[in-house]
Amino acid sequence: MDTMTALPAELRLPLVDLAIPQLAARPPAFREALMGVLNELAVADGSVSMFEYCVTRLVWSYLQDAANPHRRSKVGNGSLDQVRPTVTTLLATLAVAGAGDQETVRRAYDSALHRLYPDAAASPPRQVTWQQALDQGWEGLDGLAPKAKQALVEAMAVAVTADGTVTTAEAEMLRAACALMHVPLPALLT
Repeated sequence: MDTMTALPAELRLPLVDLAIPQLAARPPAFREALMGVLNELAVADGSVSMFEYCVTRLVWSYLQDAANPHRRSKVGNGSLDQVRPTVTTLLATLAVAGAGDQETVRRAYDSALHRLYPDAAASPPRQVTWQQALDQGWEGLDGLAPKAKQALVEAMAVAVTADGTVTTAEAEMLRAACALMHVPLPALLT
């Protein structure tokens, strides 16, 4: 346990990525129990951190892909306009994960948003948490056409790099988003 607590934060999710294939090889009952435990741990303190959200979604997605391999290879045809509310939530979440001042967060969000939607105006506030909004939208993002996914990944990279640094939280969310959309990580994290 001392080794795990000494592990730098930026290595936590890559370590989980390395362990996931071994977990996927376990029987279905084990995988279901594992997801139950991970979800319980994530909400044990009454809130879900960015890391907890990313870990649970990464593990869930990988286990779903292992059980149904066709999920990985489907090619979508959805457009960014069809998933705009989810896209705006994802870009805002990435911008906020940079933990800069409000002006830096706003610039990161606006830069990323205008890359996809040049005519974008301010969005009305959400009535659900960022976690709920993303959970409701991952399937739509995964169903985007390949060029739309590429454009979204480029916009996510803009949100993450707008202030010149990539925080651990930004890297974790970007890694999880790319995995859930079945696209490779952009070069800035590989």
